[in-house]
Amino acid sequence: MYDLMEISIKQGRVILKFPRPGQYIAAIRDLYDFHGITAAMSLEDLSRKLDVADRTRNVLTRSVYMRSRGKAGEIVLARSPWDPGPGGETQPEAQVVDADFLARCRKNVESAVDAAEKFQSTTDDILLKLHERRRTQRTLDRRGKA
Repeated sequence: MYDLMEISIKQGRVILKFPRPGQYIAAIRDLYDFHGITAAMSLEDLSRKLDVADRTRNVLTRSVYMRSRGKAGEIVLARSPWDPGPGGETQPEAQVVDADFLARCRKNVESAVDAAEKFQSTTDDILLKLHERRRTQRTLDRRGKA
């Protein structure tokens, strides 16, 4: 996002808060439109994966971990009594934290990370080509113009 806004990471951290995944993708779509760029991948798919990863993070960080009274050593994740975050109402009241649950969580997060890295790579390539065109074609060079 910082590259698309043509600002440094330090400037971006000062002015941007971490947006919800849908807001983030909407901002990127607007910046793509501003630069006249066509997305090389589905922004809806990226948004969905980021949203699932965000909800997974919320479940893991905003829930209460308890030992089960049933099986010895079993850990149960109980839905947070305070702010569970968006999508928290769809989280079951309690669920067992086992290898299958953690594998699903890991898959959700890794899928989002892979999609975001692919998106960043394709965006970087597009921006490099755009900047090269601006540098070499006088009509596209915005430097020094009022």
